Formats: sequence, C-alpha cells, structure tokens
Amino acid sequence: MRIHRIQTKQDPYLSKVRELYVQAFPGNERMPFRMLANTGDPDSELTVFLKDDDIFAGFARMFHHPEASTSFLSYLAIEEDLRGQGYGTEILKQLCQEHRDRKIVLDIEEVIPQAENYEERKQRRQFYLERGFTDLNLRYMFYNVKYELLGTNGQMTLPEFHDLIRHFWGRTAAALVRYCDAEGLELSRPKTKQGIIG
Repeated sequence: MRIHRIQTKQDPYLSKVRELYVQAFPGNERMPFRMLANTGDPDSELTVFLKDDDIFAGFARMFHHPEASTSFLSYLAIEEDLRGQGYGTEILKQLCQEHRDRKIVLDIEEVIPQAENYEERKQRRQFYLERGFTDLNLRYMFYNVKYELLGTNGQMTLPEFHDLIRHFWGRTAAALVRYCDAEGLELSRPKTKQGIIG
C-alpha cells in the first residue's frame, strides 16, 4: 500500500477524504473539515493510503506534539467496500512503524453494553487491542460523548494527553474536557509547573 501526504488544498484526493470523513464519522465526532484538511500545520499530517493502481483506500489524521514524543491519531477510516480485507491493519502497521519513537494515543467511544452500537464499539476496541494498542485506563467526555483512550509505547499520563489536545484544540476547547478513570470516577484537572492547565 502506498502512502500519500496531502500537502495542498488542491490535492485531487482531498474530495475523497471529505466524502469518507462524512460517511464514517457522526456529526458530533467531526471537527470542521477545514481544520482536518489544514495543510499549513507542520505538526500534523493528513495521510491518504492507496491500493493498487492508486485507488483510494482510506485516510488517517495525526497530530504530533512539537515538544514531546506524543501523537494523537484523531481519525482513521477505510472505504466501506474495502473493510474487513486487512487495509486497516496495514495502515496502522505503517503508521506505528513510521512513528515508533513516539507514544501514539487514539480515542474510541466508550464500550458500554447500553450503547445502541455496543457490538460495533466492542469490535473497534478489539481491533486496536489486537494490533498493539493497550487500554490506558483513562476516559474523557467532550460534548456529551464519552471516550476511552488506547495507546502504544507505554502509558500516556493524563497531563501528557491533556497537553497534547490543548496544543491542537486550543485552551478553550481543552478546558471543556472532563476526565475519569476506567471505573468512572472523575479525575482532577491535570497540573503542570504553571498550575492547573485548562
């Protein structure tokens, strides 16, 4: 599978990314597309994956903290008719190999039996666990959606994660995040030398 980095807003694959983005993620989990497709940010990458004959297979969006060895895999999607054929596994393998010196974290909707899409959430979680990610035992809520955090290369601490999202989402959005542990107990706000970071 070939990797293609989107560098400009005129990239011919950008329309394919937009279509898949809208199809694969519900509205309450999507950032504005202009932010996803921001090609001017040196600390983030929008990567397209192409199968034989340069056929669009999917995309991944990652943010890299410029001052820490942490990265956030915020979106990963495979074209619907290609799912279940190993493309997601191959994409994750390539991303983890390319960024093997960094802690990579991603979020998934919390896996709870009362969720309407419980089986889908459970399968998604198992997919990542079987491909080298581990449960970080941290949860967060953002705009009434509760997420679990999974990661690679050891435990990512709550202050590390908060600093990562604060860098990319901005101070105001990061202040809206509420954290809890795997048992649902709310955790206090992360602290740095400058005090509580929000």
